[in-house]
Amino acid sequence: MNKIAIALAAFGAAALMAGAAQAGSVQPVAGNMPFFDPAAVSVGALTRAQVHADAIAHRPAVGELTQFQSETAPGSSTLTRAQVHQDLLKALAAGYHVKSGMAS
Repeated sequence: MNKIAIALAAFGAAALMAGAAQAGSVQPVAGNMPFFDPAAVSVGALTRAQVHADAIAHRPAVGELTQFQSETAPGSSTLTRAQVHQDLLKALAAGYHVKSGMAS
């Protein structure tokens, strides 16, 4: 009886280890390309300077609320910092309240 128990225990352990080895998916982990499908390599007709100029002209969107486009280009304001500050003070004196905090 002991010989059968040892054989069954060994068979069960081998079956458990084989099941864990086969639990992986056929496709590799997300983000990794499958080894059997190499990416096609192509040669571009653009120079390094052209690619660099295009990258500078079309910068990626970063920061908060990037889905909204600003009405004016950054740096195109004609007002000085002092003029903007004076306009804010006038608006606050007229009753404008800045919405901030959790209750806004």
